[in-house]
Amino acid sequence: MRQALSMALNRQAIVERVMRATRSLPAQFLPPRRRHLAAAEANAVRRRQSQRLLAEAGYPRLPPHHHGPNDRIVNDAKIVQAVAQMFTRIGIDAKVEVMPWSVYATRSSNGEFSVALNSWA
Repeated sequence: MRQALSMALNRQAIVERVMRATRSLPAQFLPPRRRHLAAAEANAVRRRQSQRLLAEAGYPRLPPHHHGPNDRIVNDAKIVQAVAQMFTRIGIDAKVEVMPWSVYATRSSNGEFSVALNSWA
């Protein structure tokens, strides 16, 4: 499922349009339990393959809500919205819910979100 969602993202568009080219290109989703993986090369947008992978994974099991903070990192709410829009292009009826970091951090740590924006430094 994570591979299908990753392929649906146009990372370059996020960097250029949302971040106004002030950040580097992200390479991967955060893995389960937030274990660090070596950076992978960014995938090109491949909608058909992504849709096939979603079907193989049993979609529509994925809840349509995508969560993120709205006051933690630069343009965090806009990034969540852009990602949700990209997911709609592969057939996921994505709805965005953003909230203050003070609420989001606890809920994210408790594993309440299926798809969420996180970062670490």
